[in-house]
Amino acid sequence: MVLMAVLMMSGLTGFQVTWSVEPASGDEPGRIDLQVTVEDGDLLFVRDSGEETASYEVIASLDDGSFDRKGGSVSRSGLPLTELLTLTTDEAGSHTVNLVMGDLESGRRRTWQEEVEVPLIS
Repeated sequence: MVLMAVLMMSGLTGFQVTWSVEPASGDEPGRIDLQVTVEDGDLLFVRDSGEETASYEVIASLDDGSFDRKGGSVSRSGLPLTELLTLTTDEAGSHTVNLVMGDLESGRRRTWQEEVEVPLIS
């Protein structure tokens, strides 16, 4: 059983977030998968001997301290860019998910926070 929610926050945060939740069960931890999509205009591109590129970093964390991090460089032709981040938790219940999208060229950081329920199935 997978629970899914979609949040289009591009206007407020500069990126889009889609998430799904795998319930925790007995000895299996719960899992929250986040898909973060970045489009043209969300990053500052610079020309470095040829094609324009931008450097970015995406960090997702849970209130219990677990986190996942992705990053790298992308050219304009590589957009839209989607990164998948996975968070696991041994505890069912409500968790605060924090996401930070960093544009390493401009130094701009945008944040997103959501309460996500991880159900327990037995």
